[in-house]
Order: sequence, then C-alpha cells, then structure tokens
Amino acid sequence: MTTNSKLPSSLMKTMERMYESINAVCSGLMIMQIIVITIVVFGRFVLNKSPAWGEGISLLCMVWFSMLSIAIGIRNENHIRITVLDQYLPPKWKNGIAIFNDLIIIAFAIFLCVEGFKVVEMNKNWVDSAIGISRSWLYLSVPVGGILLAAMLSLKLIFEISTGISPKEARNA
Repeated sequence: MTTNSKLPSSLMKTMERMYESINAVCSGLMIMQIIVITIVVFGRFVLNKSPAWGEGISLLCMVWFSMLSIAIGIRNENHIRITVLDQYLPPKWKNGIAIFNDLIIIAFAIFLCVEGFKVVEMNKNWVDSAIGISRSWLYLSVPVGGILLAAMLSLKLIFEISTGISPKEARNA
C-alpha cells in the first residue's frame, strides 16, 4: 500500500471501523444468548420452570449473530473456497478468479437483500407470543446481513483493485 494515496488508507479505515462495529454487536449478541440460555437451563433444571421468552430471545440472538458475522468472515478472508487449481494458475488468472468469486458473492448479497425484505414484509403481522415482538425482526437479519456483506466485500474489492494486494496482506505488512 502506498503511503501517498489517500483512497487505500481511507478504505482500510472504513473497513476496520465497520469490522469493529459488527464485531462489537456480534459479541453483545453472543453474550446475551449465553446469559439467556443460562437462565433457561437454570430455570428448567433447578426451578422446574423455564421462562417462556428464553427460546425466542436466544433464537433472535443466534440468527442475528449468524447473519452479521458473514461480513466479519469476508474481512478476515475466512470464507470457504476451493483452492485446488490456485497452485497451477498464473497470478493474473488467480486474481481474475478471485474478483469473479467476489462478484458472485456480491450478487448473492443483493439476492439476500431483495428476498430478505420480501420475507420481512410477509412476516410483519406475525407476533411471537413468547417475546411479544413481530417475527419480522428475526427475518430483518437477512437483508441487513446482505447489506453488510455487500458493503464489506465492495470495500475489499476496491482496495484490492486500487492497491494490487488484499486488505489482509496490507494489515500483515
């Protein structure tokens, strides 16, 4: 990464802020889920009565955590990919295939957004009786996760195109 170019530096800062924000929310969701499940288990096995809201809250936390953490995986390059042919391809081909794969993932993120908002709309009148909120809050995690996935991957792609290296390589340099 060149020091005199402001674009890569600002892209990296934006990606890091986004990562830290999503990571903080995911950490909070995980902590909340652990607390709720502990209360449910304690209630079930010690008090012989578990709270009715426990399952709904823990499900909400788990689904939101799962959908938001996809963007974290993109930032850390932890997503699953097939790399069998990488060792046999010239570097230009590898870069082209990597960019093509990222574009496919962005298309999937757009699909998550479009179809996710449809599911949110379909479920807006269904209220979860145990926790008393619309079930659409659960499904809202799909388009929000899609938006964050597309944003993180777009930032990553722009950074790679403008610098010729991945953000992971830049962080490790």
